[in-house]
Amino acid sequence: MRPHGVRGALGVLPLAAGSRSLLEAREVVLASAEGPARRYRVVSVRDFEAGFLLELEGVDRAAAEALRGATVGMERAALARTLEPGEYFVADLVGCAVEDPAGRSLGTVREILPLPAHDVLVLVRLDAAGAERERLVPLVDAFLVEVDVGARRVVLDPPEEEDG
Repeated sequence: MRPHGVRGALGVLPLAAGSRSLLEAREVVLASAEGPARRYRVVSVRDFEAGFLLELEGVDRAAAEALRGATVGMERAALARTLEPGEYFVADLVGCAVEDPAGRSLGTVREILPLPAHDVLVLVRLDAAGAERERLVPLVDAFLVEVDVGARRVVLDPPEEEDG
């Protein structure tokens, strides 16, 4: 977003609605089309409108304007400190085996599609003829039974798949 105030705070919108991770940041990495990614020490961060105001060491209003449109990232270890017990990174589901509550394989998570209403898991498996089949399953509480990232396993109870 555009800079805010005379000190050049950056307006930041989180990619994940409701994410509060940035409030815990001590350091961030900004990547823009104008040059290589650069690490900055966080001076302050506070809630602002739909996102946050982020003040960075060595960034004045002119520098903040040059950073407009940059992607703000945090190191995984810093993000992990913000996870509550039972929470996980959705990206960690990629590669997990997926089964139904009875233990029958539904496939493997190939990717996650971040759609406006909710994320969607793209599952792949081989059919009886050895052909790869893809299935899309919304990642919603109604279908999600268990996630065990350490065991690389997800249990889903989605509606029956329709043939066709």
